[in-house]
Amino acid sequence: MPPLYEMDDYEKCLREQQGLYCVVNITLSASPDNDLMRMIREYSELPIHYNHTSVDRGICVTSKCKRFLTDTNGRRDLHNSLETCVKQSFYRKYQLNANLAKIYYCKGSNDKNNFDLGDGIFGSVITLIIAINIISSIYDIYLRNFRDDTGKDYGNKYILCFSIIKNVEHLMSHQTSPNFERFAGINGLRTILSFSMVLGHVMFIFGCGFLDNPGDFEAAYHNPLAYIIFNGTLIVQGYFMMSGCLLSYTLALNSQILAKWTLIPIAMFYRWCRLTPALAVLLGFMTTWYRHVGSGPLWDFYVSPVINDCRTHWLSHILYFNNFSIRSNNTCSMHTWHIAADTQMFAIALIILFAFKTYRSRTIGILLLFLVGCVCPALHDWLQDVNGVLIKYPEFYRTYKDDSFRLVYVSFYNSLSCFAIGLQLGLIFHKYRNSSMKFIFPFKRFISVMVWFIVPMFLLVLMSGYAVYPNGERPSLPLRIAYSALHRPMLGVVVAIGFIIVFFNIEDSFRSIFEWSGWRIPSRLTYGVFLVHFSIVQYIQGSRTQLFNFSYFNLMLMHLGVVWLSYLVAIPVYLLVESPISKIVKICLVPERPQLKKKN
Repeated sequence: MPPLYEMDDYEKCLREQQGLYCVVNITLSASPDNDLMRMIREYSELPIHYNHTSVDRGICVTSKCKRFLTDTNGRRDLHNSLETCVKQSFYRKYQLNANLAKIYYCKGSNDKNNFDLGDGIFGSVITLIIAINIISSIYDIYLRNFRDDTGKDYGNKYILCFSIIKNVEHLMSHQTSPNFERFAGINGLRTILSFSMVLGHVMFIFGCGFLDNPGDFEAAYHNPLAYIIFNGTLIVQGYFMMSGCLLSYTLALNSQILAKWTLIPIAMFYRWCRLTPALAVLLGFMTTWYRHVGSGPLWDFYVSPVINDCRTHWLSHILYFNNFSIRSNNTCSMHTWHIAADTQMFAIALIILFAFKTYRSRTIGILLLFLVGCVCPALHDWLQDVNGVLIKYPEFYRTYKDDSFRLVYVSFYNSLSCFAIGLQLGLIFHKYRNSSMKFIFPFKRFISVMVWFIVPMFLLVLMSGYAVYPNGERPSLPLRIAYSALHRPMLGVVVAIGFIIVFFNIEDSFRSIFEWSGWRIPSRLTYGVFLVHFSIVQYIQGSRTQLFNFSYFNLMLMHLGVVWLSYLVAIPVYLLVESPISKIVKICLVPERPQLKKKN
């Protein structure tokens, strides 16, 4: 079988005079009695395999196809020249017909990226942000030298929000509000989910193509454990649960404000101000400087389309409806669909919590949200014949084209079930926050044993895609509908059990893992990590000059590298942008809270 991917030496090619390197897609065909072509078609029909009738090549035109060129610079009638070249090559080696389906792009030895006005504007903004932080830090140092023994702070509180010293202290502080002491375990959960999310996205480095062993990647779909990654898209539901839980708990603590409907737009504006500055910096970088930081034979294959989409669709990200623009094949920072979906569910939850005043009525409203979140994915299966669950198969990695992703996965209403579970948990935690839960003491030994089954149950839910969709084959419609409706709530119930155990201190050993103080700093950086890590993944994809080799060892090495680099980049994002703006917004919009309590 012809290799799915091949690449000529890019750097050697462009060192030649008037060197020309093209990345192309080739479709294979043959007469009906050709056994090799029949085998390729049958092999490619399985969803767990790539489409091997469509192969990609990186070709040094000026060396491999030089005799077919009709002009000295290799650019006249390039399509016909390349097609003749690949036709002869494939027929000579495999006795197969090769048609040049697409020339993705060609790069010449003299091609360069020019700086434009946008690059200068973004550079000026970054310089201004750094200057403000430096000036504020100097101002803070000056004030500290004149602070009296009472410990009272002096100076302009707005300027001091940008002090790097204060933001470092905040990043490393042990301070917590007394009302949220029981939520310390969320730091561990948020960090673990962040590591898992990065792992799922690092798989794109290998799955998206240009591998020297795509067969090994395809073989991973026969391993049930691999579905922890392939079906790991469910992990984002844990974030939705945390968001819903903290929202309802916070509003329940401040029930006196729920009668003021005017606070709904204020709450939305507060959320927008907290999330947008760091996201705007990312989008500014993506649309300007990003195209200058790397190069390679695959840069225009993986990175340039993303940059172009960011220049076109940046407003949808700023206004948080970019999860719907994905339906029009927008590839700009696709991972941020989660922020848009969470914002949309946040708005719906605010209306419900403000509209219903009693615990029972809110529970009924939340139950309706839960049912909508269960029914909608099943309706996609029933009415549109689209899988209500996204399992990442090879061709999805390769093309990003999957109706389950565009129509189901990124739509906020399909994630309402776990968000609703989180909302209800927040109300339960508030109602029983002062309860000692003595009724469980007789069962504590049993619970201490059973609690350790939570992690295997979590992994089994992720691996369930292997059983329901064996070898990528679609099961019967009733089974698909049932799985689409229940697979998110199943994960939500498992995570909710863990939430309850940690919040009510039911089991000490399990709780201590999530409440370990070492989770605190990486937890505060998770938003920055979430924003930047996928750009790092795309940089690795675009800057490579040779085929990658897939193995679980290489996957783990790449994962650790992307995680640590993401956290390193997230630190200045947090100190210079995220934390300062968050403090200013709190000063302007949030009433003074009770004095924070320091924990040793």
